[in-house]
Amino acid sequence: MTPTGDVRALVREMLGGPVAPPTGGTKGLDWMDAAEPEAPGNTSGWARPGAKPKGDTDEVHQARNIQLQLLPTPPRLPGLACAARFEPHHEVSGDFYDFILLPGGCLGVVQGDVSGHGVAAGMVMAMAKQTVRMLASTGASPAKVLIEANRWLYGGMAGKFVSCTYLIIDPSRRELRLARAGHTPLIIANAATGACDTLTPKGIAIGIRAPDAFATGTEEVRRDLHPADLLLLATDGILEAQDRLGEEFGIERCAHVVHQHAPAGAEAVVNRVLDAARNFQGSAKLDDDAMAVAIALG
Repeated sequence: MTPTGDVRALVREMLGGPVAPPTGGTKGLDWMDAAEPEAPGNTSGWARPGAKPKGDTDEVHQARNIQLQLLPTPPRLPGLACAARFEPHHEVSGDFYDFILLPGGCLGVVQGDVSGHGVAAGMVMAMAKQTVRMLASTGASPAKVLIEANRWLYGGMAGKFVSCTYLIIDPSRRELRLARAGHTPLIIANAATGACDTLTPKGIAIGIRAPDAFATGTEEVRRDLHPADLLLLATDGILEAQDRLGEEFGIERCAHVVHQHAPAGAEAVVNRVLDAARNFQGSAKLDDDAMAVAIALG
């Protein structure tokens, strides 16, 4: 199947009605906002953060409801503790995450961020998320999933782009496989040893390059996991939070928070990361959609 440019029709086709509950920024990402500036005539329907949506209010609410249905409850699995926290800034967001139960007790985890905001970004989010879920459910490798997702979606997202990370955790083998499409780095901290690291395999956002070029530039990495390891994915709404001097929260501060609170577990880490970004910015709410996903190994 090759998607067409009719985003609305494709979303309806892929979703097929109500969505059942699933079974289960650093600098360098500025291009996502620059690709679709918030200006008069922007199809996102927003003139500025916090402004009222243009057009049909019912459509905005429907898109919002679909988005909420697409965000799953973190699964409970032997040896793994999962947590997620999402704080939207706009009524309809392009951020998403998913947990996919795979054969052999493995867990697939995806996080993504669509360029722009509003109903159009929300519809592309739904399309991208369902595409990745369907491809991941085959058990394909992370790189293969992202390469195929780009092949399906390239040219059919109304000029938008999707940064995305897909990883597979094999608890029995203590192994991580990871691929990244222009998304933020993965943070890994060990609650027992205090070790902390980031993984940033090469790859560009879905929708920018044609399939062959995208495949050539997509890297997959493998890493051994250890007891007490904790993995965190955060969208650029967290990493690009700015203080009053314009300095960004950044990956290093985020990693420090993960390192500091990893012994408290996945749920505590996602909460503390959001709290730290808000405190750094000096406001009760961040200036962009913010999402954190954590997985802790027992």
